[in-house]
Amino acid sequence: MEKDIRIHYNNGKVRTGINGLDELLYGGLQLQTVTYQCKGVETSDIRPLTISIVGDTGTSRSMLAMQLLHGITKSLIAMKTGCETSEGFIRLGSPVFFSSHDKLNLSDMLIDMTISKCVNKVIEDNAYCDTGEEVWGRDRFCRRVFSVSDSDDSNIELDKLDCYLGKEIAEYNIMTNSLEIHYCNNGNPECSEKKCLSFRRKADELGKYRLRAEEEKDTDIKELFDEFFDVKIKSFEEEVADDNNGVVIPCVVFDRDRSMENGDNPEKTGRYRDKIKKIEKQKAFVRIYINDRNTSTDGYDMIIDMRNYTEPELRYMSHQLSIHKCSLQDAAKGWHQYKKRNAGIEVYPSVHVILQRRNHMPKDVLRAAQGILSETYQRYVERSTYRKESGIASLNDFIDKGTVFKYKKNKLWQLYRNYANPESTETVIENILTGSNDGYCQVTAIIGLPNTFKRHLALAGTFSASCRGEHTLNILIGNDDDRIFRKMICPAAIFRNPEKTVESKCCKCMECYECIHFKEIRTGCITSDELFYYLTHQIKLSSKNESKRIRRIVIDDLQKIEFCFPLLHKDPLFLPSLISICKVHGVDLFILCDRTSELAESLRAQADNVVLTERTSENYLNVFVERYDGYSYPSRMWGCEVLDVKDLFYCDIDHDRNGRETKYYSLNRRRTRSIQVYSLEDVWNRK
Repeated sequence: MEKDIRIHYNNGKVRTGINGLDELLYGGLQLQTVTYQCKGVETSDIRPLTISIVGDTGTSRSMLAMQLLHGITKSLIAMKTGCETSEGFIRLGSPVFFSSHDKLNLSDMLIDMTISKCVNKVIEDNAYCDTGEEVWGRDRFCRRVFSVSDSDDSNIELDKLDCYLGKEIAEYNIMTNSLEIHYCNNGNPECSEKKCLSFRRKADELGKYRLRAEEEKDTDIKELFDEFFDVKIKSFEEEVADDNNGVVIPCVVFDRDRSMENGDNPEKTGRYRDKIKKIEKQKAFVRIYINDRNTSTDGYDMIIDMRNYTEPELRYMSHQLSIHKCSLQDAAKGWHQYKKRNAGIEVYPSVHVILQRRNHMPKDVLRAAQGILSETYQRYVERSTYRKESGIASLNDFIDKGTVFKYKKNKLWQLYRNYANPESTETVIENILTGSNDGYCQVTAIIGLPNTFKRHLALAGTFSASCRGEHTLNILIGNDDDRIFRKMICPAAIFRNPEKTVESKCCKCMECYECIHFKEIRTGCITSDELFYYLTHQIKLSSKNESKRIRRIVIDDLQKIEFCFPLLHKDPLFLPSLISICKVHGVDLFILCDRTSELAESLRAQADNVVLTERTSENYLNVFVERYDGYSYPSRMWGCEVLDVKDLFYCDIDHDRNGRETKYYSLNRRRTRSIQVYSLEDVWNRK
């Protein structure tokens, strides 16, 4: 740690750097500061937060402790101040990990986690930042971390290693501690001879990487450099100073030696316990103890229990952790899955945490007391996060009686205007399938027997969104992306005139395909918690760039969950949690499901829009809307006969006032004929 780092701790929460764990802690750890009077002057002091990590052997307790040590220290260093005086500020020392295990192994684990975390950051920035190419097109990170030597191979440009890393051409191998590039000899992919270019990391201790964003051009990658700082890894036999001269240790970990603690030699055991007490006298923000499950829980502020859990029916083993005790703050209860990755442990909050809204019932008192035309400020903020339009522009407008009255009047006018002028069947279907995402998340279920053009209707919505520059994420449930890609044909283009599409419109169509993305979920025992962790992470990453924000999610073949994903199928909160995530982030959700699936009823009950398809001949189709999320007559249903499904949609180019070309997607109403519908039970029950 560099000398005289002074921080100002404002009693806020400190992030641990483990995203899922921070969610369970509702933002991070609440550290302890004590204020007291000393000679008439109010003085603040640090009282260490004590955490016990308990569990059986093989549950990765040391890795979690190391991550906590690193993450807490990084968060405290971020509070660094340039103030010259020490009055009111805290001098920060280096974190310490005491262990009886091999120091080299612990140091290797720490560096591997840190470098892997940085690699993930490079990949994410390169994927979603507009400046990704500019930032990572230059070689500013890899050369500072790895020993890059010259290569005679003309296939590799060494000044573009950061770019290779961001595009996953290069990868960090934790087994060899090297950056590796695997490629075919002479650039021929069919050649059996593969080559590997390898660059080993520069140091085996984190503190020896002197990475500083001193130059102005390095400020955009400063976040990576902040991951590297001095961490001391010591054995209990090493000498410890009696006083740390006013320096506060950000975090200290005790990986206790059980053989010494309860040994047969009283003298050695006594010296060992005296050393522990001596270390504990030093000031620290956080003390972490790695204990066995039978260790006493007395005296700890927080207890994190880690275990191996085997699902009894499937005999599938997973890792879980639980925060059993949390004296100083609130924390999410229950058991939560975690996995060990190259970048450390990932914690997947359970679906109960996803569905939880803290203090929802107490805060709903005001909402329940107001008329339905009114809106509380907290609800207004939540609604406005992802909406393109808002009835109230600012806080002053919210408390201005005149503006609020106009807002209420407009809501009532819109309600009765749509009631007095009911939408036609074609308009309803067009709004559901090809309508734009305005922040009001809609969940649409397209349900029908196999081969009833469900995907055809969903693709129309996908390409309609692409015409507006809205991005769609297709979640492939047990499907191969190459197989699904062969079906990703625009309904408005290829069936009308394939030759014209290929020869004349191909470049325009390419723009639409750039807005369509695949996320493949491999068949197996993935849990809802893990799936939603990565889905939420993907949505949040895309939200950093408005031009790449995911506005729509499509899930094809929902019925495959029954046969390919046993843990998802057993989870009754899978669909409610998926819907909740999309509504929180303002993402439209389209789910395709066979009518014979047992999930169809659950989907039918929870969707905002329910579309039912029934094929009557080769190219004829009946489309029914059982439920519609827009304004409509009470209990109304819609139906239409599609006379030629191949010509149901069309895409064209218009020009705005400035002469700029804009694509638009529409329903071909000449190929539809309305049907009076009063009940759909016969259709649901029809085989």
